[in-house]
Amino acid sequence: MRIGNHVLIEPRSYLTGCTIADDVFLATGATVFNHTVIDAPAEVPINGTVHLKTRLTVFGLDCSAAGGTSMPDLTRRYAAVLAAHRNDKPVP
Repeated sequence: MRIGNHVLIEPRSYLTGCTIADDVFLATGATVFNHTVIDAPAEVPINGTVHLKTRLTVFGLDCSAAGGTSMPDLTRRYAAVLAAHRNDKPVP
């Protein structure tokens, strides 16, 4: 399995034996099976399934004027939000 840079994989997603390019978004519950390639920029919706030996090249993410994606900025902002909770304590 290969996972690129600036990839956001949300909870309950299942990946096995696949290749995920840079700047990809996999929503909650996404399932990606063996020998699948997901090209950038692409997204798999909530509970979406990418079947065996499939190549996904769907443009669903906002693209910048330079032809890039919003994923590098999105992943930086998401990491900052998570880091703010680094010292949180469990609620009894």
